[in-house]
Amino acid sequence: MTRWGHKPILERRQTSVEANPGLMKRRPQIVEHPCGTIQHGNAHGYFLMRDVEQGRAAMSLSALAYKIKRILHILGMPAMIAAVA
Repeated sequence: MTRWGHKPILERRQTSVEANPGLMKRRPQIVEHPCGTIQHGNAHGYFLMRDVEQGRAAMSLSALAYKIKRILHILGMPAMIAAVA
């Protein structure tokens, strides 16, 4: 019998989850909103790329676009132009 090489990491994570049950209740509020916004707002329900590297690139571009749109919403265009220039 062999043991998976990353098993200790999973065990540490499980211990952390059991020690902080309230943290897992907050996770959907923190993580799911940006992911759902990226998928819905940019019409990205799935990736068109088949390669893992291309999928990572597509996700990176989607995340970058989300962050830029968020900055524009918070600061506004004049403040963003002033920060970039």
